[in-house]
Amino acid sequence: MSNKHFLRESIAGQRFVLPNLLNIFAGWPVATHSALDELRTLVDQHLDLRYSTDILPPKTARAFKKNDFGLLAATWWPLASLERLCVVAALFIWIYAWDDELDSASGMLVDSAQNFLSETASYVRRSLDDNVSLLEKPNSALIERFDWVGLVLKRGYTIAQRHNFVKHMDHFIQQSFAEQKMILSQDVPDLATYWRMRLGTSAIDVTTAMLEYAYDIELPAMIAQSAELQQLYLLTNEIISLTNDMISAKKEVQNGTVHNALIILFSMTGDADLSVQLAMEWLKGILVAFDVAASRLLDSASGLTANEKASVGRIVQGCRYQCTGNLTWSLETPRYGLESNDAGNIVLQL
Repeated sequence: MSNKHFLRESIAGQRFVLPNLLNIFAGWPVATHSALDELRTLVDQHLDLRYSTDILPPKTARAFKKNDFGLLAATWWPLASLERLCVVAALFIWIYAWDDELDSASGMLVDSAQNFLSETASYVRRSLDDNVSLLEKPNSALIERFDWVGLVLKRGYTIAQRHNFVKHMDHFIQQSFAEQKMILSQDVPDLATYWRMRLGTSAIDVTTAMLEYAYDIELPAMIAQSAELQQLYLLTNEIISLTNDMISAKKEVQNGTVHNALIILFSMTGDADLSVQLAMEWLKGILVAFDVAASRLLDSASGLTANEKASVGRIVQGCRYQCTGNLTWSLETPRYGLESNDAGNIVLQL
C-alpha cells in the first residue's frame, strides 16, 4: 500500500474535536459590512451574469451561491466601500472557481495542467499591463473571467501596486502546479514541504495584495517594501491557512486528499486528539508572533505623517479582519459541512 492509501485507511472513522476557535481570537476585531444584504444580491447577480453553465455546471453554481461569498467578502473587508467590496468579492469568486477547476482536473496530464496554469499567469499579467490595449481571448472561459478585476486594478492601482499583485499571483499559480505534482505522488509529504506549498496555494498573499485597493490607500514605498510588512503578511497567511486546514479537514478527506496540516499531523502522531493539540499550539504561537510583527510595523511608521500612519494602522487592522473574517465565514458557510457539540466545539467525524 502507498503511504497515502495507508493514511486514508488509518484516518477513516477518526474523530477530531476542535475547540471553539473564535475564543483563540479574543480581542481581535470582528465585524460584518453594513451592506451585506445588498452585497449578497450583487454577488448572486455576478454569478448569474459572469459564470454561465459553460463555466460552472448548474450544481456547482448552486453550491457557489450557498457558499455565501457575499458574507466572505463582508467579513474580510468590513470597512471597504461597497463598490470596492464588489471587486474583492469578484476576485474571491474567480479564485475559488479557478481553484476548484484545477482540483477537479487533478488527474489531468502534468503538461495539460502546466498549460492551464501558464495561460492563467500570462492572462493576469497582460490584464494589468499598460502596454496591452486588447487582450487575446484565452482558451479557457474561466481564465477570461479575471478580465473585469484586472481592468479595475489596472485603473485603480499604481504600477508598483500592480507589480506586487502580479508577483503574488505568479507565486500562487506556480505553487498550484507544485500542488498538482504533489497530488499525483503516492507519498505523503512531510509537514515542512507541505507547509511551504500551502502558503503559496492559499492565495492569501493575493488577498493581502488587495488590502490597499479595498481601503483606497497607497502605502509609502518604505513601508510597502519593508521586511516588517512582509512578515505581517506572512503571518496573516499562516493564521488563515492553518485555521482553514483545521476546519476543512473533513471536506479534504471526503474529497480523497490528505494534503492538509491537521491530517499530516495525524500521519505523524497517529492520534487525533494529539494532532488537534499540536495544531492549536502552533496556531497560538503564530498569533503571538503576529502581535509582535504588528507592533514592529507600527513602530517603523513612527516618522511618517499622520495620514500615512493611519494607512499603516488600517493595513494591520485589515489583516486582523481577514483572519477573523475567514473564521466567521468558515463557521457559517455550508462549504465545510461543520457540526458543533453543546460546548461549541467543532466535531469532525471522518
